[in-house]
Amino acid sequence: LCIRLKSNDSQGRKMRPHGSGLTKMPARAVSDTRAVDSDESEDSIDDETVVALKAAVGPESNVADSLDGNIYKFFALLDFGTEQRKIGAATLQLFNPPAELSTRVIMYIGLLSIIMIQLITPIALFGANIFELVGNIDLGAWKEYDSTQWFVVILSWAFLFSFILYCYNGLSCDHENMKKTCRLAEGLANRGQPVRKWILVADAFINSYVAVFLSIAMFAVLYNEEDAQGVVMDALALTFILSIDDIASDLGFLADVWDSGKVGRFYAEMDRRGLLPPEADENVQEDDSDVEAAMLANAVHAADKLQKKAMSALNLDKIPARIYGCAQVVLLFLLLLSIPTPFYLTSAARKDPHLHRLLDYVFNPSAWANHSAAQAMAGNVTAAADAATHVGRRLFREVVEGEVITGKQLYVEI
Repeated sequence: LCIRLKSNDSQGRKMRPHGSGLTKMPARAVSDTRAVDSDESEDSIDDETVVALKAAVGPESNVADSLDGNIYKFFALLDFGTEQRKIGAATLQLFNPPAELSTRVIMYIGLLSIIMIQLITPIALFGANIFELVGNIDLGAWKEYDSTQWFVVILSWAFLFSFILYCYNGLSCDHENMKKTCRLAEGLANRGQPVRKWILVADAFINSYVAVFLSIAMFAVLYNEEDAQGVVMDALALTFILSIDDIASDLGFLADVWDSGKVGRFYAEMDRRGLLPPEADENVQEDDSDVEAAMLANAVHAADKLQKKAMSALNLDKIPARIYGCAQVVLLFLLLLSIPTPFYLTSAARKDPHLHRLLDYVFNPSAWANHSAAQAMAGNVTAAADAATHVGRRLFREVVEGEVITGKQLYVEI
């Protein structure tokens, strides 16, 4: 860290330690109100988070990586994100909630409904299928499958393996986003901004709970389907439940509220201004000898390092990291367990005669010629039978109508 002291500061400004170094603080009193003239400098704004927010939404904002969120991250930052801050004639908000009260109420009801879906569905499916899953274990059932049943079994296995792998990768991405969100939440909380940290821990727990329990339920759900259509529909439905809380999901009630680009720029501005705690992988854990040398070289620099060490010790991401780590260990075990499932789980796939006929046409071309000849023969026999039936019905109809057949007696003709 570099600390630059301007000795030729003619404005009589005081210096105060803050964040990663020393920042300038005007000597004059600063008003508590957040409404300032549009042409005032950033030094005249008391809240540095507002300065970062102004820089993030401004026309000259820096390009930064987007920060994706979900329902739980939205509720964690709800109070700060929906608070309106007036900077001159402009109004700044991190989030963009609906202006009408009725629309906001409907949005919150929809968000709570999604939370209920994610809480109830995994345990309901797990409880309904766990005992049936245990009963389906049979090491010799695969020997009795025909070709059409193997199609369904292989499809079930492929969806099962892909779903568990998707859950594992999804938790890895969620953890990366959680690191940034936790840093942002800690930085805001350290400066007196309202943040619900416990919701971030709940976010990690719910995402891990949904991924693990849906993966276990998937074993029984897919292998209890009778045809390929049921396998596909069940797999896609459970994938939808897994990501239903994300901003980009099909039920994205927050698509217009949480702007990933704006939140990402705000995070980058907070980090650039030294308003965020250090990342867990930063080299801030130094030996005592290094700290002593730094103290002898520069007391302010050493104090800043000690502050960073204390903030790292209280890093909010530690609990979510443990939750995600445990869930990923379980998913790795399930991933290995899913590989031999066709050989130890009984499938409810039924024999499909139509698929069997199609396979005969594809792999045995002579079957098509034999089938065509049989169809033609059957068509000729059917046509002859229809002709005889038509003649008989016509003769019976003529007799009944009383037509006279000359030269022959009526019963002889019949």
